[in-house]
This record gives sequence, C-alpha cells and structure tokens, in this order.
Amino acid sequence: MYILKSDLMTYAMNSKGEVCSIINGYNGHEYCVKPGETFKLIYREGEQEERPVFGSLQTPEITADGNKLTVVYSKLISDNRELDIKLIFNYELSGDTLTTSYKVENNSDVLVAEVQFTPLSGIHSLNGNPKADYIMWPKTQGLKVAAPALSDLSTYAGYRKYERHDFLHTDLDCLYPGGASMQYYVLCNDDEGIYVGCHDKTHQTICMHVERNVKDNTLRIGINKYPFAEQGETYVSEPIVYTMLNGDWHLGAKIYRKWSESIGWKAPDSPEWAKQFQGWLRCIFRTHHGEYNWKYKDIPRLFDQAQEYGLNTIFVLEKTNKQICKKMARLCC
Repeated sequence: MYILKSDLMTYAMNSKGEVCSIINGYNGHEYCVKPGETFKLIYREGEQEERPVFGSLQTPEITADGNKLTVVYSKLISDNRELDIKLIFNYELSGDTLTTSYKVENNSDVLVAEVQFTPLSGIHSLNGNPKADYIMWPKTQGLKVAAPALSDLSTYAGYRKYERHDFLHTDLDCLYPGGASMQYYVLCNDDEGIYVGCHDKTHQTICMHVERNVKDNTLRIGINKYPFAEQGETYVSEPIVYTMLNGDWHLGAKIYRKWSESIGWKAPDSPEWAKQFQGWLRCIFRTHHGEYNWKYKDIPRLFDQAQEYGLNTIFVLEKTNKQICKKMARLCC
C-alpha cells in the first residue's frame, strides 16, 4: 500500500492503482469503504467513436516520494489488445489538499478523446449516514443533489432513459463552460465535506463528474477532460484539487473564489442604473390572438403610470412582424 499522510488528510492506494483509503483529518472519518477505480480512458478508432480503457484492468508502476505519489501506466489494455498509450498520474498532498495532474503520451494510431479521472472513489457516505450527504452542483444558478449515494443521478444530469447504463451506474455530469457556471463542486453534509476543483486557468472544456455504482451505492468523484490527442501528441492536464472540509459547502466556495482571484478574476462592478433598478411595467400591446390592449401612442401615458410606482422602464411586448418593426423604428426616430 502507498500512503500520503498529513495532519488533515490521508490518501492511500493499493498496488493495483485503486484508492483504498480517504480520511478527513479534521474528524478522522474514513470515506472509502471499498477500493475504487481512479480512471477510465475513452479512445476513438475509425467508426468506433467510444472505446473504453478501464483502470482496474491495467498494471501500474507506483513510486512514493515523501508527500508525492507517481502512478505510471506504460501501456494500456483494451479489448484484449495493447495500446501504445502512456499515462502518468501525479498526486501531491499538502495539509488538507490533494493536488493531482496527469500526462497522456499517445504513440498509438487511435485518438485519445477523454480521460475520466476519479481519484476519490469507493465513497458511500461521509459520516455513516448517506441520507445526510448532498452535492452542491454549479449547474446554472446552483443545484443541491440530496443523498447522492442513494439517488438516480442521471435524473439531475438530464439523460433520457435509453441513454443510461443505469443497471450499472448513474452519472451526474455537467460541462464547463456551458451548463456549469463554475468549475468546482462539493460533496458534503452540514459539518464536513470534500471540495473538488478544476484549477484550470485556460478554461478549456471539462466535465464535472460524479458516478454512482448502483449495486453497492458507492460514488466516484472527479473531473473529465478531453485531450483529443492524436498519434504522436502529448497532453498535460491543469491541476485538479481535492480538499477536506471542516464545515459545509461554503468553505468550498471560498476556496474556489480565492483561486479565481489569484488568476485575475474580479467581481464585476454593477452600473448605477442596475443597482437602482426596481423592475419594469410589462405591457402586452397586442395579444397572440390579435387583440389590442394599447397602441404606441399610449406609451407616454403608460410610462407616467409606471413612474408613479417607482419604475422607469416599460417592457413592450407585441407580436413581431415587419410592420411592427417599422412602427417601432419611426417611434424611436
């Protein structure tokens, strides 16, 4: 067994490259209830768009040096064949934070499309009660996923039933940028948790990924990346960090904000009109079945009425056609 240990976190890996211990040093809770797979690679070959390489079927070379761990896969096995693809995973523990990264060296004639990296796996619950756990997920303006080890995660990800492998696992996935507003999430309860952050200053497309094994109700948590490495190409990932929390998801939000500010992000300064904005008066001038409530000559009167209630904006809504656009143009001029 290979162990990285500090006062605030312990991370252990067996000779197969599986994670077998994750301990939150703040409270001593063991999160890993069974050895968990740390990666899956997807490659493309000809008309076969997605062929898997499962981490559990590979043979790694592992070296430990103080608070660092290096896991090397010189060749990969898929469908009983050997692929000339080299993977190097790096782990470094400092305090309560495990910082990870990896390199893909593709010397095969296939395209390495995706790496699903889940160094924290085999998690059933944080404190022994999976019903108390939840995931704070940055989809749109935020989503709270209750009891993830016991839930159909594909429901939250929006997958259609026929797209799921839900007899094996259900997945919670969200792309950043795109569906997610930020590139981090938190698995937690009200007292403790794990921060998962992709500290990628390039802001290339990633997928935040949580996978639930439906047979034993365990979770794999991590980040998917898309190297699209062709033959002869090398891909090096930006850091992905995992931090033990001695509190709820708000601590994770502070970690992400601190990192964001360190690479130059600043909260936008809202213009004065937005700070003073109270809303608008919505006026449907013409309904969808052709009836008129008001006409353009009524705008001054409607605006006066809006101002009586502290509003300085009218939202004009009407069926759009070329004639109406011409009327609006004449009014504005």
